[in-house]
Amino acid sequence: LNSATSACQQQAGAWFQTLGDNSTVAAVATEGFLTRLGFSMVSFALPLYALSLGMGVTEVGLMFALRSTATILIKPMMGWAADCSGRKRPLVAAVALRCLVGFLFAVATRPWHLYALEILHGAMTAARDPSAAALIAEHGDKKSMASAFAWNTTARELGRSLGYTAAGLMLQAMASYRILFVIAGVTSCAALVTVTRFV
Repeated sequence: LNSATSACQQQAGAWFQTLGDNSTVAAVATEGFLTRLGFSMVSFALPLYALSLGMGVTEVGLMFALRSTATILIKPMMGWAADCSGRKRPLVAAVALRCLVGFLFAVATRPWHLYALEILHGAMTAARDPSAAALIAEHGDKKSMASAFAWNTTARELGRSLGYTAAGLMLQAMASYRILFVIAGVTSCAALVTVTRFV
């Protein structure tokens, strides 16, 4: 047991050293955390906001189905684009679009606005995921590739959990969807700075 623990500690130390030296892997993980943080706030608040606009439960379900459909249809093309034009461009474009969409949610006042923005949300997810995965595979330490993907996933899931918690607290304290959506946009803009500068 002690031997296994020591081996894990050595592996963790090696991974953090690699993360510190590799700005691309660190930037992708940071981007994943920030964008998931912001859009988990949106995901938490959006059904409630849609209901406040008079949309029914079925319409809310359709709204999320449109996002998933857009992701499914567009992702193969985005993977091809990343292979042809490089990994960074689709990632930067996706994060920039996510930044914009966060602010657009703040001014969306009609159901069709939400439908359109959810389709854009699906498109940017489709553009982001293949590029982010390819960047980690390309720049990560080949001896600790599984750890690289695991830490990236951990960062994203941590962002998701904190986003849901923050959204609940903010809505309870401020009762303002608009402020929450603006904050989500700001976190995505911070992610845009990260990938533009360090990837």
